Amino acid sequence: MAQLNLTSGPIAPLILRMAIPTSVGYFFTVIYNVVDTYWATKISDEAVAGLGVSFPIYLMMLALAMGLGMGTTVLVSHQVGAKNEAGAGETLVQALLLAGIASLGLVAIGLFLMPSVFALLAPTTEVAQAGLTYFTPIILFNFFFVAMFALNSSLNAVGDTVAFSIVSIATTFLNMALDPLFIYGWGPVPAMGLAGIGWATVVSQALGLVFIFYRVSQTTLWAHMIFRGLRMQWNVIKQILNQGVPSGINMGAISVGFILMLYFVKPYGTPATAGFTAGLRIEQMALLPAFGLNTAMMALVGQNTGAQQLDRVLSSFRQTLSLGLIILTLGGVLIFAFAPQLVSFFGLSGESEEKAVTYLRIVAFEYPALCFISLGGGFMQALKHPRVTMVITIMRLSLMPMIAMPFFATYLGYGFEGVWYGVLFGSFLFAIVTILAVNYVSRKDLGFQAIGFGR
Repeated sequence: MAQLNLTSGPIAPLILRMAIPTSVGYFFTVIYNVVDTYWATKISDEAVAGLGVSFPIYLMMLALAMGLGMGTTVLVSHQVGAKNEAGAGETLVQALLLAGIASLGLVAIGLFLMPSVFALLAPTTEVAQAGLTYFTPIILFNFFFVAMFALNSSLNAVGDTVAFSIVSIATTFLNMALDPLFIYGWGPVPAMGLAGIGWATVVSQALGLVFIFYRVSQTTLWAHMIFRGLRMQWNVIKQILNQGVPSGINMGAISVGFILMLYFVKPYGTPATAGFTAGLRIEQMALLPAFGLNTAMMALVGQNTGAQQLDRVLSSFRQTLSLGLIILTLGGVLIFAFAPQLVSFFGLSGESEEKAVTYLRIVAFEYPALCFISLGGGFMQALKHPRVTMVITIMRLSLMPMIAMPFFATYLGYGFEGVWYGVLFGSFLFAIVTILAVNYVSRKDLGFQAIGFGR
C-alpha cells in the first residue's frame, strides 16, 4: 500500500503521483453518472430530468460525506506529519462513528425533503415522480456512501489515492452491468424500471465500501484503530466538526446553488432541465483535474504544515495552482469545441440536445476561475481555515445566483442562456475574492503571500 511521506523529496512528482489516481477515480465516478443518465434516456426525457432534480438532494448527501471526509483528511494529515499515528487512528474511528449517526439523520431528512424539493424544481409532476423513484433507494442506504468517504479521507491523508481510483473503476463497470439488469430484469431479478438505476448504485457502493475498509486495514493507522468499548470522544469529534462542518456547509451551499439553477431553468420546460442534466455530466469531466489536484495539494500542505516546512507548503500550493490553470483552461477549450459531439452520446431529443450544447459552451469559459476557487479553498481548508472558504462559497452559490441569474435571464432578456451568464459572472467575481482571501490567510499564518510573486 502506497503510504507516502510528503515532507521530503521533489514536490511535482508527489503532486502527480496523488492527483493522477484521484482524477482517474473521479473520471470513473463521472462515467458512473453518465451511464446512469444514458440508461435514463432509454426510458424518457422525464426520467433524465428526474435524475436532474434529484441532484440537489444528492449534493446534500455529498455535503455530509465530504464535510466529514475533509475534516478527517486535514486532522489525520496533520497528525501523520507530526508523527502522531495513534491520534490519527483515534480520529478515524470517531469519524466512522459520526458517519453512522449522520447517515441515520440523512435518511429522515432526505425522505422528508424530497417530495417538496422535487415538486418545487420539476417542470412536471411526471419529472418529480421520476426523481422520487430513482433516489429513494439511494437515500435509504446512504451509509455506504458516507462511510466510504470517511475511510477514504484517511487514505488521502497518508498519500494513498490509488484505492479510490480502483474502487471507482470497479464500481463503474459493475454499475454498467447492473443498470440494464435492474431496469429490465432477467431471470430471478425483477424489472424495476427507473428505480433499478438507484438500486444499482446502492449495490455497487456497498461493495466499494468493503474494498476501502480493507485498504485502510493495510495502513499503519489500523493498529491504532480501537473499536472495542467504542464510545464518543468529544474532544476528537469537536475537532472533526470544527473542520468538517464548514466544509459540509460549503457543499450545502453548492446544493442550494443547484436548486437555484434548476428553479430558474424550470420555466423553459423539461427539455431545458434534461439538457442541463446531460450537460452537467459532461462538464464534470472537464473539472476532474481540479478534484485530483485539490486532494494532492491538501495532503501536501497538511503534512508539511504539521512538519513546519513552510517553504514546501508554499511550493506545493503554487505548483498545484499553475498546473491546474493550464489543464482546466485546455479543458474549457475542448468542451467548447466539441460540445455537440459530446452531447450526441446521450441520444436526447432535439431541443434537449440543443439546450445541453448551449449550457456547455457558456460555462466552458468559467473553468480558469473555478481553478482559483477550488484550489484556493482547499489551501485555506488545509491550513485549518475552513470558515473562510465556507463564507465565500455561500456568497458565490447561494446569494449571488439569486441576483445574477434573474438579472441576466429576465431583466436583460437572455432567457435560458442568461441563467448561465449569471453563473459565469459569479465565478469570476469570486475567483478574485478567493485570491484576496488566500493571500490574507497565508500572510497571517505563514508570513508570505501565496498567490503572487516572491515568497
